[in-house]
Amino acid sequence: MNTLSIDFGTSYCAASYLNEVAQVVPVVFGLNKYNGPCYKFPSVIQYALDANSEEQKVIGEIALTNLIQSNFGDSSIVSKIKTELRETTGYIINGKPKKSITIVSDIIHKIKQLAESQSHRAFNKVILTHPAQYESTKQDLLVKAAQSCGLKEVTLLEEPKAAGYAFLDSFKLQSGKGAIVFDYGGGTIDIAYLLIENKTPIFKFTPVSETKCGGEYIDLLLHNLIISKTNPSAREISPALLETCSRMKVNFSQSEQEIIVYNGKAYTFTLDMFNKIISPKVDIAISLLKRVVEECDIHSYPIDYILLNGGSSRLKIVNESISQILPNAQILKYENIGDDLAVSTGALLYHKMSSKLVSESSAEIEGDTHYRKVIIKHGVLDKIRKNFKKSQG
Repeated sequence: MNTLSIDFGTSYCAASYLNEVAQVVPVVFGLNKYNGPCYKFPSVIQYALDANSEEQKVIGEIALTNLIQSNFGDSSIVSKIKTELRETTGYIINGKPKKSITIVSDIIHKIKQLAESQSHRAFNKVILTHPAQYESTKQDLLVKAAQSCGLKEVTLLEEPKAAGYAFLDSFKLQSGKGAIVFDYGGGTIDIAYLLIENKTPIFKFTPVSETKCGGEYIDLLLHNLIISKTNPSAREISPALLETCSRMKVNFSQSEQEIIVYNGKAYTFTLDMFNKIISPKVDIAISLLKRVVEECDIHSYPIDYILLNGGSSRLKIVNESISQILPNAQILKYENIGDDLAVSTGALLYHKMSSKLVSESSAEIEGDTHYRKVIIKHGVLDKIRKNFKKSQG
């Protein structure tokens, strides 16, 4: 039961665990600005030096605040490591090299500590989610980082698959129906197709993804436009301006006009202007959706639901584009249930379902003494797990 799931995101992480009665419980990372439970944890870490020049790790909200307040950056702070994962070069922090695996391990270890404090249990197993087409070298780094902080048994799972399990459980989707998971986050767009059979999601083909087109890169488009108007020769990124651009992006989910003030000058943006500016990144996500829809058409797979997950899926232009492509599909949003929890929750639901199938299969086998020996000698249970995973992808 001591299994933790971590959605290691470009901008934020989320985590969940199974309680004593195998219910999925999200990890609470403090309170949000409305004094409600906060279920997301900034993927930001700072290696600050104390009065004795000893390195102290500041992770999460405070590190993000320090990054924003530093304005033109602080070399001791690392953000967006999931996307920029430097397997070989690493980072130079406080004048010294630091490997990516160490930085990722420090962030995962902090999440593990918070989860153990909340749940009053120790975790040695973890399910780590990743983009659908995350490079194998980066997957290996995630595994080693988790193992180095005491999570000895590591399972990797594609993010859109995990989200599919969460939607199926929460919305009680009908059997015989088909759904597209549209998971558009801070860094990537991940899309998967699933057919619902006997309350189980069957993924009919390998999920697909595109990188460097999510919310972080949308913010950067706005940031660079404003910088070009104020200081065309500037090459550095202003975290303070980037945060303001992110806030404006969120506000446009409800408003038609926003104003950004930078270096004493006000810049007015209408919703139409905003949509044109961000279209290079949004078009990547929508083009990938069209490819998946074409694939479904080739195989005559039904598309009854569009399952929206991730902060960038809330953009008006994204919702409007999806409605135009699939006017008859019902759009479902996981944010109505719990912000940023679909992937970490779904990973544990996947774990419960796969464990149940393995348990049922082994129970049938273990009725015979001969087959009990086969399990020990030939690892039949491992083969059952592999066959289950194969059926899901």
